[in-house]
Amino acid sequence: MKRTGIKSLLIGIGVFVIPFVCMAQKHYAPGYIIKNNMERIEGEVEILGDIFNAQYVNFNDGKTLVRYAPEQINAWGIEDKRVFASRTIIEDEEGKAVFLECIIKGHTSLLTYTAENQEIRYFIQKGDDQIRELKMGRRVNDQGQEVVYQEYLGVLRILFNDCEEIQEQIPSTSFGMPGLKKIVENYNNCIDPEGVYFERKMKGENMFDFEVLLGYNFPGFKITKNDKDKPYIYLEETTVEAKSYISFGVNFCVNVQKLKGASASLGVMYGKWEYDAIYEQEYDPPWDLQQVIYAYNYSIITIPVMVGYRFSLNKFKPFVMAGYSYSIIPKNKMKQISKIYYTDGNITTYKSEPNIVFKSRHNGLEAGIGMNYELLKFADIHFEVRYQQGKSDGFPGDANTPDISYLTLHSKTIYVLIGLSF
Repeated sequence: MKRTGIKSLLIGIGVFVIPFVCMAQKHYAPGYIIKNNMERIEGEVEILGDIFNAQYVNFNDGKTLVRYAPEQINAWGIEDKRVFASRTIIEDEEGKAVFLECIIKGHTSLLTYTAENQEIRYFIQKGDDQIRELKMGRRVNDQGQEVVYQEYLGVLRILFNDCEEIQEQIPSTSFGMPGLKKIVENYNNCIDPEGVYFERKMKGENMFDFEVLLGYNFPGFKITKNDKDKPYIYLEETTVEAKSYISFGVNFCVNVQKLKGASASLGVMYGKWEYDAIYEQEYDPPWDLQQVIYAYNYSIITIPVMVGYRFSLNKFKPFVMAGYSYSIIPKNKMKQISKIYYTDGNITTYKSEPNIVFKSRHNGLEAGIGMNYELLKFADIHFEVRYQQGKSDGFPGDANTPDISYLTLHSKTIYVLIGLSF
């Protein structure tokens, strides 16, 4: 990629992302605090990152802005979406008061805490019992090696011993948000099927997601004949040199609620394809060489229809997707440059811009991998690498040929995209 292309991409990304980050720096939402005497006061709370949310809350009751520490209040919340409860945990072998976020709050509650080193810890509380930490333990085996063992499973067996159905599920419970959240949900339903509990809806569990994307495409092209009886003498000697270009678009996803992680999406991506089809032919003197360059410049709109699956690893959500893409070309032009090199060193150049008419559209398979990272509270940072291949018949390889239906343009394009997922 040219240095100027990289610079343009970085500038575009900065212009695209920075305004959202600035908005997030001072973002307030309707919320409340619950004092130690259980009095509830409505107002506005500042939405911060998980590390800061665990340490304090900035609350505005409409008159004054006050910062509360965990020792000063019982709990606080953001509308009916997020709840933080004041609890004392052990950190560095000492007791520390923090705000734990309630993932599930009910008969048995699941809570999380994000430490300053970004470590995410999990806690569980059954009724009014003492809060316990769910963790992976470490010990030294007989060979003197440190190994990790599933300490959290023992805690779950003790707490959930009054439900035989759940006991059978515990051994297969994975450590982390999806597994722990599921087992606590199931246990609460086992003990009190009619109970109503608070449950934080995580990103990715919404029914719909909307993505805004910006990046670069890196295309590769090949021209072939689809009719072997048609004449195109120098086709096999033509080389194609492609250029990269900025691409941007949007993607609309529908998450399948009964198959957590599965989704279907429909998107629109705009970009350009620029490439030169170059043919060279040697001649007898006084000509030395003729070079013909067909310089193509397309505006292309791609509509991908895909299915995907997203894996949830706390804040990181890797995903895979595959499907079919259909592209239309609303604007196109081609410049033909012919250069004749003479044996005496002179060069004669001819230029023309013939009209081009496409007889078909470009379509093919599309697949990709990527990662969402929960950095902002109102959106995930989205990164993906997408591969697209396709073909279109009726490609105008030789603008002077009236019948071009026997020519096919094959494309293989890689997209590198970043953006925001809402």
